Amino acid sequence: MSLSQIMLATREDLPQVIAIEQRAFQMPWSLQDYLDCLQVGDQLWLQKRDDEIIGYLLLRLVADEGEILSIAINPDFQRQGHGQRLLQSGIQRARERDCQHLFLEVREANVAAQALYLAAGFVVVGKRKNYYQNTDASREDALVMELDLVAS
Repeated sequence: MSLSQIMLATREDLPQVIAIEQRAFQMPWSLQDYLDCLQVGDQLWLQKRDDEIIGYLLLRLVADEGEILSIAINPDFQRQGHGQRLLQSGIQRARERDCQHLFLEVREANVAAQALYLAAGFVVVGKRKNYYQNTDASREDALVMELDLVAS
């Protein structure tokens, strides 16, 4: 089995990204959502092994701030360190662009993702009430997390 690599996505990768998105999230983004992000210059980084996408990270870098818009690992490859590797790659990209802060939102109930972010040095800096919609039409709060790239 070959090692995985992290690389920028192309339009041809989007069907695999959407397939992972639909398996990983209860309210997945659409193909158009991803096309819109790429159109405005957001970066979609892939972790691939051979031709299979293991996971992806959607990163927005503007001025001296960055935001992780989405990160997901194919459920078949979760809990194997891929999320940590992909997250560290995104953090490194933000540092290379001289970002001072990196932000993200995470569902309040998603303790596994929160643990990943906390281990990487993110801290909770706020809460967005009723930010996420659930499949049953209820709403869930988001925790806003920040990584200070200057201090870390």
